[in-house]
Amino acid sequence: MSENFKYLIFSFINFFVFFGFLFLILRKPISGFLLKRNEDYINESKKWSEAVLEALKSAQDMKSKTLNIQKDGEEYLESVRRETKEIGAVMLKQADDVARTIKLDSERMASAEKMSYSTRLKDDFITSLIKSAREDLSRDVDQKLAKGYLVDGSTKVKSGDIKRA
Repeated sequence: MSENFKYLIFSFINFFVFFGFLFLILRKPISGFLLKRNEDYINESKKWSEAVLEALKSAQDMKSKTLNIQKDGEEYLESVRRETKEIGAVMLKQADDVARTIKLDSERMASAEKMSYSTRLKDDFITSLIKSAREDLSRDVDQKLAKGYLVDGSTKVKSGDIKRA
């Protein structure tokens, strides 16, 4: 056999012995490392799956809460609309009552003022009528006295004897 062939066989033997020795020495640590790495990947995968499930559950909860909030908001808005209508009706009724009260009070005040003015006008008219009648009577008496027509019983009354009011 040739020298090259021997060298080649010894190299293969040396190679297989070296890798056999390495396999015996490193088999447990490498398999332990690979098993631990596999477990880590499985655990990480479970964690990510749980996180995804939690995120989906959280998204579903948020969606249901959003729907509930929207429903509650619509109910609240409807209750506010009802209350607004009720308050508006009450305010309109109160405003109507106040307007009626003001109208009645103004009619009463106008009637009272009218009566006051008509009483004053009546009093002024009667006063001016009495004054005018006095002036007319006084003038007539003065004229009749001046002519000597006015007599008290059988004697004539002189103009100096009559007292004017």
